[in-house]
Amino acid sequence: MTRPTLQTIRGRVVDAVPLSPLEVLDDEHRQMVVMLARLDRLVDPALGLPEPEIRALAHEVHTFFSEHARQHHALEELHVFPGLLNSADERLRSQIERLVQDHGWLEQNWLELAPNVSAIAEGMVGADMDLLREAVTLFNALYHDHIRVEETLAYPEARRREAELAAAAAARLQAG
Repeated sequence: MTRPTLQTIRGRVVDAVPLSPLEVLDDEHRQMVVMLARLDRLVDPALGLPEPEIRALAHEVHTFFSEHARQHHALEELHVFPGLLNSADERLRSQIERLVQDHGWLEQNWLELAPNVSAIAEGMVGADMDLLREAVTLFNALYHDHIRVEETLAYPEARRREAELAAAAAARLQAG
C-alpha cells in the first residue's frame, strides 16, 4: 500500500509526514461523511439543483462508493479487524464480526443504489425518487452507525494494541 503523506500542518507546508494505516482510514471516514452528505443532496428535491450539477454530483458519489469505499473496507479487513477478531474479549469480537457483516450489508445496499445513481449521472430519468430517497436514508443511517462503532471501538482498540506492540518492541531493543 502506498503511504499517503500529510503536506500541511496547521496551514504550513512541511516535509511529507507518512500517515499510519489508521490515520489514512480515519481520513477516509471524513471523506465518507462528506460523500454521504452529497448523496443526500442528490435526492433532496428542495435544492432544485441544475441538471449539470446533479449529474456531476451523481458521478462523484457513484465513483466514490463504487471504488474508494470498497477499498476502504478491504483495508480495514486487512489491517484493523484480524487482530481484534482474535481478542479474548467476546464483546469486542462480537462487535468486530458485526462490522465485517456491515461491510456486506453496505455493499448490498450500494449495489441496489448504484444503478439509479449511475442513471442520474448519465442524465437518464425514470428513477422513483421517493424510493431512492428512502434507500439513501437507510444507506446513510447504516454507514453513520458503522463509522461510529469503528471510531469509538475498533480504531481505539487497534491503536492501543499497536502502542503495546511498539512498547514491547522498544523494550526488547533496549534490553537486548
